[in-house]
Amino acid sequence: MGSFKKANRSRIDSFTGIGDEKALKILEKVSKAFDVPTVTDIHSDDDAAKAAGYVDILQIPAFLVRQTDLLVAAAKTKKFVNLKKGQFMSPESMQFAVQKEKIAVMKMSGLLIVGPSLATKI
Repeated sequence: MGSFKKANRSRIDSFTGIGDEKALKILEKVSKAFDVPTVTDIHSDDDAAKAAGYVDILQIPAFLVRQTDLLVAAAKTKKFVNLKKGQFMSPESMQFAVQKEKIAVMKMSGLLIVGPSLATKI
């Protein structure tokens, strides 16, 4: 696993990476060389589409797991998505993040979603 861009730095002048495309190409090269799936954090809607072209799994950092637009953008790539649970969230509240991913996938497939308990039914 690697993160192609370190967006969550405390100082504005902190190192954030070697460049998006260069870093993503390195992750892709590692995947091919060792025949292993690669994972990277994404921090924005644009990151989802960009990273999906190079890695196998998109990971949503814990501090962004409630961001609907980011979750939907990740789902739209049709890649596997790993949602990290933050310490600030109860296990029960994670169902809503998972539900957002499921809804996005279902909408893309053209299925109609009805009912209050879709987090456990889909």
